[in-house]
Amino acid sequence: MATVPVMPVDVPGEPVVLLRSRVWPAVLMPAAGLIGSIAYGIWAHVFPTGFLPITSAVLVVSALLFGDNEVLADDVGLLVRHRRRLVRSYRWEQIREAGLGYGNGFGWRGLTVFPDGGPYDVPGPNSPTVVGKVWLWRTSKETRERIEKVLRKGGVTVIDKRGRPTGDSVEDPNGS
Repeated sequence: MATVPVMPVDVPGEPVVLLRSRVWPAVLMPAAGLIGSIAYGIWAHVFPTGFLPITSAVLVVSALLFGDNEVLADDVGLLVRHRRRLVRSYRWEQIREAGLGYGNGFGWRGLTVFPDGGPYDVPGPNSPTVVGKVWLWRTSKETRERIEKVLRKGGVTVIDKRGRPTGDSVEDPNGS
C-alpha cells in the first residue's frame, strides 16, 4: 500500500496528512506489560494469567489491524484511510468546528468534528464525533499547527481539547 507523503499545506489539490497511525506505542506498551508480568511470575513462582496478558494480546492485534489508518485533508474536505480503504468523511462546508481530539481507548487520537445540522442531530453542532481514529502516542507541536492551519484554510473554527474555540477572540475568565 502506498501512503500519502506528508505534504506542505499550501500545495493545491494534494491531500495533506493530518494524522497517521504509529504502531509502536500500541505494541510497545502492552509488550512491556506482558514482559513485566512474566518477570513477576518468574520472581513470584506463578504463571501470569488474567487481565494483563489477555489485554496485551488484544492491544497488539488491534494495533496490527489498524496500523495503517490516516486522516487526510484536501481542497474538498476530510478523508479517512481505514484498513486500506480511502473514504470521504466530511466536506469543509459540512463542518462547523473541529480540533485534535482523543478517541476511545489507549493511544487513540482523531479529529473531533462538530458538523452542521439541527440542534438534536447526532452527530451535530451539539454532539461531536471523532473522525479517523489513529494510533498515536502524542502529537507534536508541528502536527497540531499543521492541523489547525488546514482546518482554518477549510473555513472551520478550530477548537481546543476542551471544546472551546482557539485564538485571540476567546478569553477564559478562569485562566485555565
